[in-house]
Amino acid sequence: MGKLFLLFLLLWPRSLPENTRTLVVSPTGSLTTIEEAIAIARSGDTIEVHGGVYAAPLLIDKSVILIGVDHPVIDGGNEGSLVVITAPDVVLKGFTLRNSGSTIHHEDTGIIVQSPHVTLEDNVLENVLFGIYFANAPDGIARRNTIQGLNRDESSRGDGIRLWYSDNIQIIENVITTSRDMLVSYSNNLKIEGNTFHHNRYGLHFMYSNNVSIRHNTIENNSVGAFLMYSQHIVLEDNRFSHNRGSSGYGLALKDMDGVTVNGNVFVGNQVGLYLDNSPSLYEGYNTYRGNIFAYNDVGVVTLPSVERNVFQKNNFLHNLEHVGIWGREIENRNIWFQDGVGNYWNDYVGYDQDGDNIGDTPYRADRLFESLTDRYPVLKLFEYSPATQAIEFTASAFPVLRPIPKVEDNAPLMTLSIPASLKQSETSVSLPFLALSFLLILLALGVVGAAGIDWQFTKASLRGNSMIVVNNLVKKYGQFNALAGMSFTVQPGESVALWGINGAGKTSTLRCLMGILSFEGSITINGIDVARNGKTARAAIGYIPQEAAFPDLSVKEALHFYARLKKVSSKELPVVLEKVGLTEQTYKPVWALSGGMKQRLALAIALLGNPPILLLDEATANLDTQARHDFLNLVVSLNRAGKTIVFSTHRVDEVMALAQRVLVLKDGQVSVECSPGELVDKLGLQRWLRIWVEPDHQSEAVHLLQQHGFTPVMNTRAFYVNVGTTGKMAPLRILQAAQITVNDFDVVESKDDGLH
Repeated sequence: MGKLFLLFLLLWPRSLPENTRTLVVSPTGSLTTIEEAIAIARSGDTIEVHGGVYAAPLLIDKSVILIGVDHPVIDGGNEGSLVVITAPDVVLKGFTLRNSGSTIHHEDTGIIVQSPHVTLEDNVLENVLFGIYFANAPDGIARRNTIQGLNRDESSRGDGIRLWYSDNIQIIENVITTSRDMLVSYSNNLKIEGNTFHHNRYGLHFMYSNNVSIRHNTIENNSVGAFLMYSQHIVLEDNRFSHNRGSSGYGLALKDMDGVTVNGNVFVGNQVGLYLDNSPSLYEGYNTYRGNIFAYNDVGVVTLPSVERNVFQKNNFLHNLEHVGIWGREIENRNIWFQDGVGNYWNDYVGYDQDGDNIGDTPYRADRLFESLTDRYPVLKLFEYSPATQAIEFTASAFPVLRPIPKVEDNAPLMTLSIPASLKQSETSVSLPFLALSFLLILLALGVVGAAGIDWQFTKASLRGNSMIVVNNLVKKYGQFNALAGMSFTVQPGESVALWGINGAGKTSTLRCLMGILSFEGSITINGIDVARNGKTARAAIGYIPQEAAFPDLSVKEALHFYARLKKVSSKELPVVLEKVGLTEQTYKPVWALSGGMKQRLALAIALLGNPPILLLDEATANLDTQARHDFLNLVVSLNRAGKTIVFSTHRVDEVMALAQRVLVLKDGQVSVECSPGELVDKLGLQRWLRIWVEPDHQSEAVHLLQQHGFTPVMNTRAFYVNVGTTGKMAPLRILQAAQITVNDFDVVESKDDGLH
């Protein structure tokens, strides 16, 4: 018994942990270097490092907690790596690390981690070749760090973050820019959430890494958003892949990937939204894609011919130049485009839904001959906007034997957008999840433009003397085709400017460049803000109304509240906006039950949320009847008189006369003529026609009377047309009025064929 007690006494002091201490390092204190503090520290000690500049390299070989106070700087003087951590359980927080070496084969790095359980938090790494490198260092955390690489050619940069044989790593809420890639190799069970990757070569680059969660990240303006290879069991949810437009320009690329789940992501403005190469690679495997949004990409989804067993359901394909492409020889598509009686939403679907179950009664097929040819021979994209395109499609419709095998056959296409359930929250909800925030970018295409938290209270007086929009030498290319070829113009505050031109003249491309949803050459500023450099802030000044807006399956109030939450606009603004556009009585009506004119009013209401100073309208009245068009134009005119700057595309003379103060005539991607509305008809040699509706019983009498006065009316079953030239629009109306022939309605059109079909 005595021996046991003696042994207990011998061991007891060793079983107690040593008391941890806090050591302070500062340029004027007793400890002036971090190395001095580490040398005398014990495991578990905290070292406070106060503001100042400290020399690199720094070796952390003890399990200590280093806390930066007032962001002390560790400066490498452009030589070697800055910090190397060889001890476990280290915390490095609140430092600025800058000026590593620049030698690629030395892999000069900001922070190298070579031990487990290391946490890197709230650090700023500037002008470093490689950023953070976990090398055989599992169970680490990198959280809220900002990493900016060397400003050099992409191929000669280092990786912003690199994981190598490091399992159970968490990469959370970091910002990585001007680097090569975030490179992940042979590392499993990872969590990559809430990060922003921009202006890198690859945002994410994976190989041989399994069981990874990739959620809530923003991956934009890289050459490639994410390229994942030779890995299994990856979940990608609620991420935003936008404007990744390098040499290949994939938003997300999968090569030999198995067990992949891709749900609720936004792919917008990429060359290719999603690229699939031999994924899945295992014969028994399936990859699934649900609730994603593919919008304004050159191609939404591209597969190689042999790719199969990918399941697409409840995705939304909106205004991609090509929704789906198969690059290579033409074979039957073996992917699954509908499941359990539910397919996807396609904005160009022209079918119908007779039974009202939100499922189209006829299949959606992607079988355009020109698309099939360009998939196999990309050089043909040179002719994408030429008459050759229409000629080829006409030939295919006339000779069905020429029509290609469908790239997509969706037997259950959705009639309305499929918005993820996570976005449909009650009005009492305080905030939206990340996907809702990322969804804001695609709402640009749905008539919602702006940035959260910015209150645009502009008037003509406050902006007097500054151009609201400045476009200089704007160039936009689609392959070898110049859609915009050196366009320049300015728009003053409170001005209303019409973009006039035939289809293919460049009107829509111009508007999309103004919004920053297309990459371009040249420069655009919106109220002094550079669109290319700060697109989000510039877009906050814009409200956009498309030709035909798409809305979730909600009531008017719910839809407006949904978009208001995304734009962080107070709900108190909603009744005011509804009243302004004349929708107060429709507040609780389902959006699908609205007429075309009422839907455009709702699109206008959404565009007005946040009070942006600029409204862009892309042929916003094209699908409206005469009365609805008149009512909508009157609303826009009143907004212009109240100080809104208006830029709108049109090919209707009456819209120009009613709304524009200046006209830019576009031809071959340039401004060919700039004139006043009154000069437009003469300069272009256009004719104006007055379309007149009278009671059917008086139609013959009215025509005969006008013929007696020297007019040559042209009849159709519903109205007749009178050529009124450039002036004298009221003359035929006065003649009919004098004869007591009641005119039910009239409008001005640029062609007597307008409305016949």
